Amino acid sequence: MQAYADIMSCRFSHDVELLTNVPKSLQEKLLPKCTLQPLVENSLRHGFGLSDGGVPFPPKIEIVFALQGEDMVITVTDNGQGIDIARAEKILREGRGKNEDRHIGLHNIYERLRAFYGRAEFRFSSVPYFENTVEIRLPARFFTDPDPADPDLPAAKTRTFVQYSKQPPIDKPPPGRLQ
Repeated sequence: MQAYADIMSCRFSHDVELLTNVPKSLQEKLLPKCTLQPLVENSLRHGFGLSDGGVPFPPKIEIVFALQGEDMVITVTDNGQGIDIARAEKILREGRGKNEDRHIGLHNIYERLRAFYGRAEFRFSSVPYFENTVEIRLPARFFTDPDPADPDLPAAKTRTFVQYSKQPPIDKPPPGRLQ
């Protein structure tokens, strides 16, 4: 994420301050690729209008990970113009409308997280130019050491998650596949 923020700082001549707060116990845990980047991009494009000249103060974005009870909570907070909560919730549920620009990032993240974890909740709050937050809640069991005796832990998803992160690169295609 820092590399993306640095690129945007250079591209738009603004110093984007990106802060991350991830507890040590969660630093080795994985999320599907391109989960946070669209949220940071939305902050920069819509919250700060960097593509339209921006705001007269430095953009600040903070990403926080925390375990809260049964949930892994990820928050992306900025000090930009604010979130139109009704519109964000509509985009989250429906994707884009017939006559709207392409607003697929938020909807895409939601659908991918729901497919991967079985549950994903998004919450929005906004105090313009102070604190605008997108909060994502995922099942915590995917981010803690699994208890093999837990009958509610979906073994296939756990295996897929671990295999995806630990699989060595493939040098050649498996036998019987077209080359």
